[in-house]
Amino acid sequence: LKECSWIIKRVFNEGQEIKRLLGFEFNFEAEGVVTLSNGDIVSQGSWEIGTNEQGRLVMAITMGDEPGVSFSWPLSELRQDRLKFEIPGTDYELVLERNCDNDNTDEDVTWIRGLFNDTQWELALFSQNEDPLTEAYGAYTYQFGMDGTLTVLEMNANMEMQEISAGMWYVYRNSDGKLEMIIRFGSESNFYPLGNDYLILEVDESRLELKHENEYGGYDHLVFEKK
Repeated sequence: LKECSWIIKRVFNEGQEIKRLLGFEFNFEAEGVVTLSNGDIVSQGSWEIGTNEQGRLVMAITMGDEPGVSFSWPLSELRQDRLKFEIPGTDYELVLERNCDNDNTDEDVTWIRGLFNDTQWELALFSQNEDPLTEAYGAYTYQFGMDGTLTVLEMNANMEMQEISAGMWYVYRNSDGKLEMIIRFGSESNFYPLGNDYLILEVDESRLELKHENEYGGYDHLVFEKK
């Protein structure tokens, strides 16, 4: 745990999927100290490995600034590069992906990140479980920044582009060897529904196609095209 960072791929707490935490990184340090960060915001708490009443291994996380991850998480899957915690039959789940060098040595990851460094894109398609939502989100410009920011821009009355929302984006290779892009907006943003951990289906200099498989057989489909 202490050798590398661990990326939040999925978190459910009391039945609520907390998409605003997607892509946040845990760093488990000595003496039970844990930090949670997204590059700008860093929260600090404590962690401890123990067993519950059923004899299962649990990781107890206490993070005062972020109650969404504060819980005694029972371990259900242990791999070198992936940890899954859940209580079967309940709505508590936490999935972490190991990331040791920010994928800086992965040529595919670095190439894709380069495509989205300070570039503007338009949303060509967005659907959730085959429910078309392109019209609601397709009239804006999406600017991907080098620092991982994702800024939503809209033309104002003076014909100038103005920021109306801001989120984050992050590309990495997951524990199954597949390329993913995490998109995240705050829960107060109108663009919160766009947030997810997406598989990259297709990417080139002018088009990005993403897909996220949901829990019950449906999927989210998101396509960006470069302006």
